[in-house]
Amino acid sequence: MMDTVLENNPFSFNDEYFLPREETEIGSRLGLNYASTYMGAWEEELFRRSEKQPLAYFRFEDDVWDL
Repeated sequence: MMDTVLENNPFSFNDEYFLPREETEIGSRLGLNYASTYMGAWEEELFRRSEKQPLAYFRFEDDVWDL
């Protein structure tokens, strides 16, 4: 379902309409959920493979902070 929405979500710029082919545009209703799902999976894999683990790890919408 997410792929259907993301692949069929045109946007306009300068009175021209575009259909994204490989990325999610800013403002997409699913863009944040899509990015969060991807980053969550990426972080789990990163921590699973890493020998060193952070004492604290916080992820915000666009930023990461760790110790």
